Amino acid sequence: APVPKGVPVYQYGVPRFDFLPFRRVLLEPVVVYTAPDHGFGDIPQAERQALARFIDANAPRILGGGAVKLAEAPAPDVLRLRLTLVGMTRSRPLLQGVSYAIPVGAARNLAKGAAGGSGVFMGSVILAGEFYDTSTGALAAGFLAQRSPNAVNLLAIASESAAAEQGALSLLEELRGRFDARAAERR
Repeated sequence: APVPKGVPVYQYGVPRFDFLPFRRVLLEPVVVYTAPDHGFGDIPQAERQALARFIDANAPRILGGGAVKLAEAPAPDVLRLRLTLVGMTRSRPLLQGVSYAIPVGAARNLAKGAAGGSGVFMGSVILAGEFYDTSTGALAAGFLAQRSPNAVNLLAIASESAAAEQGALSLLEELRGRFDARAAERR
């Protein structure tokens, strides 16, 4: 089902699955999706793997920094999170930089940034996530989301893949926010 607010996120939850007993998350290494319907276009495998390693390096810091803690092994209170890198688009740094330099482009990027949107010529990332009960192996929930960083995120213009990296960080932070909201509901 689409998530409200018009953001490009789809989520699935197993009906009547009880999330309350789960307090920790076990992260699996990021998998790169290779089926013919992937969203990478002509981006080489090495670049896809580099983005997967970037996500692997940052996920523990971001997801483990909130109310839900990371687990080292399966346990009754642990959900396993499998992230799959489904696609990415590259930024066009030169055109992106020019769009910030000319007045009409700067105004458009600032307006999009104020509304939470991405900038002109900015790349993106598509990530899927699946949560499994580590005790039973049963699927509990999943999501598919595409993200570009905010238009005023100047880190996103550093390279062709920087926007995809920043989009992935944004998705991980949103996921941590959802973890924190769930933890607050338990209190």
